[in-house]
Amino acid sequence: MKTLVTILRASQWASLGRSLYRSFSLFFGMTVSLSIASAAYAATNDEPTYEPTYLPSLVVTASRIDTRADNSVSDVVVLGPAELARYDNRTLPEVLQRAAGIDFSSNGGMGQISSLRIRGSKSEHVLLLLDGVRYGSAASGLATWDSLPLTSIERIEIIKGPASSLYGSDAVGGVVQVFTRKGATGVHPYVSLGVGTDEQRKLNVGVSASEGALRYQVNVATQEKNEVSATNAKNTFGFNPDRDPFRNDSIDASLDYAVNQNWSVNARALNSAGVARVDNGLTSFDTRSEIGAQVYSVGVKGQLTSDWKTQILIGQSIDKNVFIETSKAGITTSSPTHTTQQQYSWQNQIVTPIGIALVGAEHLAQSINSTTAYDLSSRAIDAVFVGLNGEQGKHTWQANLRRDSNSQFGQSTSGFAGYGYALTPAWRVQTSYGTSFRAPSFNDLYYPGFSNPNLLPETGRSYDAGVTWKDDMQNAKIVYFSNEVKDLIVFDNDRPNNIALAKTTGWTAEYGVTKGDLSATIGAQLIDARDQTTQKELARVAPEQYRASVNYRIEKWLFGASLLHSGRRFDDGANTAWLDGFSTADMSLSYALSPDWTVRGQIDNIADSDYSTALGYNQARRNALLSVRWAPR
Repeated sequence: MKTLVTILRASQWASLGRSLYRSFSLFFGMTVSLSIASAAYAATNDEPTYEPTYLPSLVVTASRIDTRADNSVSDVVVLGPAELARYDNRTLPEVLQRAAGIDFSSNGGMGQISSLRIRGSKSEHVLLLLDGVRYGSAASGLATWDSLPLTSIERIEIIKGPASSLYGSDAVGGVVQVFTRKGATGVHPYVSLGVGTDEQRKLNVGVSASEGALRYQVNVATQEKNEVSATNAKNTFGFNPDRDPFRNDSIDASLDYAVNQNWSVNARALNSAGVARVDNGLTSFDTRSEIGAQVYSVGVKGQLTSDWKTQILIGQSIDKNVFIETSKAGITTSSPTHTTQQQYSWQNQIVTPIGIALVGAEHLAQSINSTTAYDLSSRAIDAVFVGLNGEQGKHTWQANLRRDSNSQFGQSTSGFAGYGYALTPAWRVQTSYGTSFRAPSFNDLYYPGFSNPNLLPETGRSYDAGVTWKDDMQNAKIVYFSNEVKDLIVFDNDRPNNIALAKTTGWTAEYGVTKGDLSATIGAQLIDARDQTTQKELARVAPEQYRASVNYRIEKWLFGASLLHSGRRFDDGANTAWLDGFSTADMSLSYALSPDWTVRGQIDNIADSDYSTALGYNQARRNALLSVRWAPR
């Protein structure tokens, strides 16, 4: 009740109301622009254009086997094209926070280092997959979110809870799997152009097509924005009040070929390159970070027998980061760090009388190429995994076991067991238990001056229990979870150290309704995350988070709005530095000029909130984007 009173505090809402009034003139101007543009086309075609929709009937991330999303024993969230389109002026971490209830922090605006927390876990505890391929920095152990453009993404699957039994190290808090665009039946070119405040410009061009047994797509995008200063006066290390612009260019492509009715081959490629200015005011005159992502994969899958499916995936991800400084004396230095993850995976699904059996093996090789001297710059992990997914009447079950052999840390085993029961066609209960582990990163162990070669791997155990309800128009879910991590690695006194035990408990709840042209969702997350020795709160874990969104269509118009509140939390493990809570609201309006043309206006942070998700670092203030999209049907 105390947290609810905080949210509804009259002064906060009064401030929001005043900011909304100041924002109205900007939004009204954009609305008038859309109306004028629509008049030129309305007479030629009265057919409305609808945003793409995606019905998440099947998910693969929760079990590595196609499973109905509403029948999974894990806490699953799926974001499709419609959800992603609503937040197309946000970064990927911001989209995940607003649409899926995941907390995040960032060292500034676009292009700066971001980190995600699922259920209050560390950012290093969230595994990022891109079409099944691990992606992130092997040096830092962090998923690299800022170099993945939203324009390349078709849908996202999120697993909340441990998944080491399926994917090995790093999946302590959960998994985010991004699926890139794929070819579609026919030939479908598209072009999208946007301009906005802060000198923002966006261009996206692509085609999705098929020809016989071949499906393919190519997508090219560029984006730039004159972002706010990454740092503020609370940053005592590198505060510089100048703006820190960001630019990113990307291209992705995919190919799927059906050899025959039972066998197919596929290939995926993504190349993204960005440049972000970085504040480092104490030591240099000009600093920038060049970031890049390269992810490639080829795969084959097929039916060996009527009861046996197999698939092979070969993938490689390369994370590039070049830190370039020009000193006040005019001397330029460059510090590149490139990490590579090479992955080989073989997976089999076999139908048995008690469910679908999963049997597979995986090899992962991680390496670093850097001007920084690491005592060790490569390691290999070999793994075998088995599982069983079944459904009978009202009962659903899942069990997984994985054995990893790390060239640095030896053997580790992780497991998972989950069960679901349909009380009625509308009501369902589910529970699960899982263990997890994470090996320390290369930076944790070997980065000069800020490392600890004596670190132990983290091990965890987690359980949750939830209730879901649904009918034809509504759905609701509430989940309780508890996660304990032994030997948690935290950064303390300029070096990482293990703490004996950390525990996180909490609740998530959400409700959604779709009735005719109206759809709305609300969600809440309450978390208590503490060091069990000192009972101090873990750094940057918001104890409360609330979100809401609504979309309403009136003929050719589509109106959208969203609201997010994140509570006050500590920026450090010593609990001496506060990060204030904040509330932000976004609004959008789109109009279908014709079946092929759509114009859209969006305002983010309409209240112009001044807030930070990391002490000493700014987030974007109020900004707007106006875009037009051509996509022939």
